[in-house]
Amino acid sequence: MINSTDIIKKVAEKSGMSEAAIQVAMDYAFAEIEEGVLTDGYVQIVGYGRFTQKNLKARHIDNPRYEGGLDIPAIRTIRYLPSREQKDRMNDRMDLREERQKVIDERYEQKKAERESAKE
Repeated sequence: MINSTDIIKKVAEKSGMSEAAIQVAMDYAFAEIEEGVLTDGYVQIVGYGRFTQKNLKARHIDNPRYEGGLDIPAIRTIRYLPSREQKDRMNDRMDLREERQKVIDERYEQKKAERESAKE
């Protein structure tokens, strides 16, 4: 498992910046993501993903350990949704993405030709 300290060390090595500067930048970045989700409802980072606010309903859980069960209150949380590009990178499917785009382009050209022939 990799943690924030490991990330900071790797970024510092690759960038030549100090670990303290990386830590401050990382803290500011996550604070801005949090603030953006709270104020706008989502933060989208192109090619990476989207952070959204998710509202979890209050619910009741039956548990034999607690008489009558537990009432869990409603809460707000942050949810991360990866972009298609990131999913493709994670699954090593960039070639599939290119093939998909070719099919989409071919269909577009086919529909365009059909529309032009229908006009005549």
